Amino acid sequence: MILSAVTITFVLGEDGIINKAKEAANSMNNAISNDQASLTNVGDTINGMINGLGVNGETNTEAPEGIIPETNSYVGYYADREGDGTVDGIIFADLSKGNTGDGKWMDDRGLYTIPIKDNLKEYNISKNKHTDDFGENYVITPKKGTTGNERFYIMALENIENIEYYWYKSANGKMIIDTSEDFEQGKQNTQTMITQWNDNKYPPQDENDMWKKIQKQVNSGWFVPSRAEWSAFAEELEITKDNYVNYNLDDGYWSSSQDTEHFAWLTFFKRGNMCDCAVTYRYFVRLASTF
Repeated sequence: MILSAVTITFVLGEDGIINKAKEAANSMNNAISNDQASLTNVGDTINGMINGLGVNGETNTEAPEGIIPETNSYVGYYADREGDGTVDGIIFADLSKGNTGDGKWMDDRGLYTIPIKDNLKEYNISKNKHTDDFGENYVITPKKGTTGNERFYIMALENIENIEYYWYKSANGKMIIDTSEDFEQGKQNTQTMITQWNDNKYPPQDENDMWKKIQKQVNSGWFVPSRAEWSAFAEELEITKDNYVNYNLDDGYWSSSQDTEHFAWLTFFKRGNMCDCAVTYRYFVRLASTF
C-alpha cells in the first residue's frame, strides 16, 4: 500500500510525471508560437524592404523593386513616365507630401505652394540607380495598370533644341493677362498660349516664338512651367546662382506666366531669382510634366 501510494503520487501528483509532461508540452507549444511570430516579423520586414519600407515600417529610400509608400518624399529621384526604361526627368514635387522646402525661392517673387493630393497612382522604384546631371539616384515609374491622380512633377533633363527663343515677340505691349503664376497652372498656361499663337492673336507670328517650337512636345504631355512651378523646382532641389551650372542649367528659362502687357516671368539662375523680362528677349526653354 505504501508503494502504491508513492507510485500514484509520483505519477499523478502536483510534481508528477503527467503534470511535468503537460508543462513540457505547453512550453514547446509556446516556443513554436514565438518562433512562428519571429519568422512572421522577419518576413514582414523583408516584404517591407522590397516594397519601399525599412525595419519597423520606416521609409527605405533605396529599396529595390516594389510599390513605394506615400510616407516619404521622392523629390530628387529620376522619372520614367512611360515605364519604357527611358529616364525622362528629375522629380521636383511630390503631391503626397506637398512642400518640402520653405515655399519660397530666394524672395517673394519665388513664392509657391505644392498641394497635397490623395487617391494617387501607385509607383515602382527601379532596381538600379541612374546617374545624370542631378547626380545618382533611383528611377520612379508608374505601376502597370495603376489608376488615380498623378503624384509627381518632373523637369526635363535637356533644353528644347538648346536654342534661345522669344516668349512671344509681337505680343509686346499688347498682351492681355490670360495666364496664372500659380503651381499646377503651367499646363493650362501652355495650352492657352499655344491656342493664341495658332490663332495669330498678336500678329505677326515669329518662327522663333517658343509657342511655335514646343507644340510637338506639348502633344506628348509636356508644358512650360508656371512661375511658381519654376520656383518650386529651384527651391526643392536647392538650386542657387552659385551651383546651377553644376546641374547643366543655363542662365535663364522662360516660364509660362505673364506679368504685364510687356513682360513674362523668367527663371534667372544667373542672378538666383525669378524676374520679369520683355517678351522680345530670347532665353532657353525647358519643359515640365506630371506622371
